[in-house]
Amino acid sequence: PLGGKVREFLGQDEISFFLFPFRIKSSINEVTTRHILWPLYMRTSGKGVYRFRLFPFYMQSRLRDNYVKRSVMWPFYSQAEFFYPEASGFGYIVFPLWGHIKLTAEETWMVIPPLFRGTRTDQLTSMYLPYPFFQYSSGKVEKLYFFPIWGEKTRQGSSSSFFLWPIFDWLTVNKGDEVFRRFNALPLWYSHE
Repeated sequence: PLGGKVREFLGQDEISFFLFPFRIKSSINEVTTRHILWPLYMRTSGKGVYRFRLFPFYMQSRLRDNYVKRSVMWPFYSQAEFFYPEASGFGYIVFPLWGHIKLTAEETWMVIPPLFRGTRTDQLTSMYLPYPFFQYSSGKVEKLYFFPIWGEKTRQGSSSSFFLWPIFDWLTVNKGDEVFRRFNALPLWYSHE
C-alpha cells in the first residue's frame, strides 16, 4: 500500500505509485501519465499526445495536429477545435442550455442537448424536436418519426416503418438481384422473405 512498480499490467508498460491515490505514474509506448490525488490532477505527454486535468475546473486534450478539446467546470462548458482536412472546424456546448458545431461540411445547433437538435450537411438535413419523439431528415436519408406512434425511414436500398413501436414494424432491403422483406406483429406474427 505504500508504493511500488508493476510492469505489463492493465494495458500499461509500467505503473508506479506512492501512497495510492496520492501519486501514480504510468506509461505505454512513449506516452507518460502522472496523477496526483487521482482523479483530481492528471498530466499526459509524449508522441503527439498532451492531456491536462484539474478536475472539474479545467481539462485540455490535444492529439498531434488533429484536435484540441477543452472543458471548464465540466460538464457545464466544453469546446473542441478539429483540424482534419475533411472535417475542420469548432464546436462547443454550454450544458444544459445550448451547443453549436461548425465543421467543413456540417453545421449543428442544439438547444437543451440532446433533446432539440438541427443538423445540415451537403447530403442531409435533420431535426429532433424533441428527441426521440419527433425526428425528421431529408436528403440521403428520408425520415419522419412520431415516436412511438408511427415512423418511416427510406435510404438507398432500404425502407422501414413502424406503428405502435415495437408491436408493428416493416423492413424492405433491395440488394438489386434480391429483395429481403420482414414484418413483425409482436408477439403474434413474424415473417420474412
